[in-house]
Amino acid sequence: MKQKIKEITNKIKGFFRNSSISKKEGLYIAIFTGICVILISGIVALKGVNADKGNEAKEPVEKEVSLDVPNDIANSQAMENSERVEKEKADSTKPVSTPKLSFINPVEGKIVKGYDDAIISGDKMRSEMYGGISVAAKIGTEVKAGEAGVVDEVKNNDVMFGTTVVIKHTNGVKTEYCNLDTNLKVKKGDNVTKGQVIGKVGKTAQSLGASLKCEFLHIRMYELKDKEYKEIDPGKYFSFKK
Repeated sequence: MKQKIKEITNKIKGFFRNSSISKKEGLYIAIFTGICVILISGIVALKGVNADKGNEAKEPVEKEVSLDVPNDIANSQAMENSERVEKEKADSTKPVSTPKLSFINPVEGKIVKGYDDAIISGDKMRSEMYGGISVAAKIGTEVKAGEAGVVDEVKNNDVMFGTTVVIKHTNGVKTEYCNLDTNLKVKKGDNVTKGQVIGKVGKTAQSLGASLKCEFLHIRMYELKDKEYKEIDPGKYFSFKK
C-alpha cells in the first residue's frame, strides 16, 4: 500500500514540473491531491481489514470444553449419593407394619366354660381340658367373623368340637369357631370381613355338648410363636363375660 501511494505522489510531482500552473493553482491542486491520497489510503486500509476479518471467519474456532469439576463439589455429590444409597438400604430393611387386630364378639352371650376350666365327666370320674371358651348361644344363632381374614380350614367330622371354621388373620393369629351347623356360609380359601356371617350355632360337638349340657358356640384361638401356632386364651381378644 505504501508503494502505491509513493507512485501516485511521484506522478503528481512530475505533473507539476512539466505544467505551467500558477503557484495558487498548484496549492489548490496539492490540497486536493492530498485529500485524494488520504481517501485512497483509507479505502485500501479498510479493504485490508475486511479481508483479515473474512480470513478469521473462515478459520474454525476450536475451544476445548473443560469437564473438570471442583473437588469440593465432586466430594459433595459423592457424599449425597452415598447417603441416598444408605437411606434406601435402611428403608428396604424396615419391617412392613400390619394393621392392629380389633375383634368383635361373634355372638352375644355369657361364658359357660372358661379357658382354664376343666369339665367334669358325667360319672364324675375324670375331668378334661378342652381348651378355648364356650359361650351360651341358642341353636340357629348367626355366628360372625370376629375379624377380617381368610378361611384356612373347614372341619366337618370332629367328634369333640363338631363342625368348625378356622380363620387366619394378620399378625399370625387364628380363630376356630366350633359346634357350628353343617350348613356353612363360607368355604376354605374365602376372604371374610369383620362381622361377616360364616354360619350358625349347631349341635355337632357331641363330646363337648354332652359335658356342657347346653346350647353354645365354642371358640379357640392361636398365635404364631417360633414358627408354630400355640393355643391362647380367647379372652385376650374377645370381651365375653361370665
